[in-house]
Amino acid sequence: MFKKKSLFWQLYFSVLGAIASIALLFIVIWAYLNQQSDTDDFYRDTQYAAAPILAAWNKQPVSSKTNLSQQDSLKKIIRQQINDYSFRIEIIGSSELETRLEHFKFLNTIGQSRIYQHSEDDTLASVQRLNNSQFWLVIADLDVDPEAEELTPILRAQFEQEIREDELSAFTVNIVALSLCAIIAIVLFLQINGIKKHLSKLVVASEQWAKGNLSARVDDALPIPLDNLANSYNSMAKELERSIAEQKVMAHAISHELRTPLSKIQLAMSLLERKFNFLTEEELHHDLLKYVDELENLVSKTLTLAKLNHSVVNKKLESFDINQLVADRINEQKRLHPTKSIQLTSTKPVQFEGDQFLLQMAIDNLLKNAFKYANKKINASANIDGNDIKITIEDDGKGISPESQEIILMPFSRVDESRGRDSGGFGLGLAIVDSIVRQHSGQIDFSNSSSGGLSVSITLPLI
Repeated sequence: MFKKKSLFWQLYFSVLGAIASIALLFIVIWAYLNQQSDTDDFYRDTQYAAAPILAAWNKQPVSSKTNLSQQDSLKKIIRQQINDYSFRIEIIGSSELETRLEHFKFLNTIGQSRIYQHSEDDTLASVQRLNNSQFWLVIADLDVDPEAEELTPILRAQFEQEIREDELSAFTVNIVALSLCAIIAIVLFLQINGIKKHLSKLVVASEQWAKGNLSARVDDALPIPLDNLANSYNSMAKELERSIAEQKVMAHAISHELRTPLSKIQLAMSLLERKFNFLTEEELHHDLLKYVDELENLVSKTLTLAKLNHSVVNKKLESFDINQLVADRINEQKRLHPTKSIQLTSTKPVQFEGDQFLLQMAIDNLLKNAFKYANKKINASANIDGNDIKITIEDDGKGISPESQEIILMPFSRVDESRGRDSGGFGLGLAIVDSIVRQHSGQIDFSNSSSGGLSVSITLPLI
């Protein structure tokens, strides 16, 4: 079964995702710029370290530049620069250079220097050709390993200090980053949760309206633009309340005004019967009595429906065995329709809390319809379905079309000819059943039965 997603969490994670994407893009750009900055800083430092070496090299006669073993003063300068700048500095030939750069990738050329980066540890190396020779000055970052044997005690101490500082800096940066992320997440949660609370006020009000309490209003002290939405909701509820109040007054007025002349007609016909006894044998007299009874029934059902729909009837909640109620109503209808059979399938007794009088009215209406339109047989069942009680009544009549099933609950609705006015009724019975079922938080469903007739099911929650 498809599970609906929470708009609150969708919005929350969408905003967090957007912020995370922006942060990731910023980190990538920052890393690129930082790499460029590191390369420039490395080049600048290597130039400082190389300056005394290059100056000493250029002072040497050309003849001595082919034999590095005799360059003691140059070696001394190189050792001094290594201690001062913590670089690996050496002068090597072209053949050895290729081997040394085997695991390096070329980055850039700055001035007279070529900048390379090691493919594994990301250390940088600067390569510069020495004047009038086949030798190259290579200045590279040292692999920061305090345990390396070639490090002097001074360099080892420096590297150990740098490692501690880098670890402390990394730890501080991570803590600050995590703290900022946590703060952003909490602030977003509070802000979006505030929106959720504001929207929940609209939901609560709409639920009250669905229950018939149209006097409920939404607190319009909400941030823009939710305040406009709240005002629109309140205006709509006010108009609905006024419209329904007018309909309620009209329904009661019409029912009352119709009953007054009906009572007068019934009284007049009763007086005529006493004065002229022979009228009781006239067919027209019987038709008139029938029409009066139909009008009386119509007025009564209209008034009942109006009271149910406008919450005039207050439910009298009581606990009773709903399966026994179904069985009792079936036995009552059996006596009124001895020519048709009905079979009941039900589970053990089921206690239900609701208005027994209203539910009896609903079940009676369903049974009357079934007996009216059935050819010979009716099947009824009352069984527990999960946390609900499901009551189904089906007949073997002609049934109704799927299109008619969609409008059958509307008051005064007309369906197939086989279930039209010619067979009696005004199209109010099922509308009354639907109203009663909805007052008990249930639902009513229609389908065609296996025997070809109509199957009506009402589902009522037990909890």
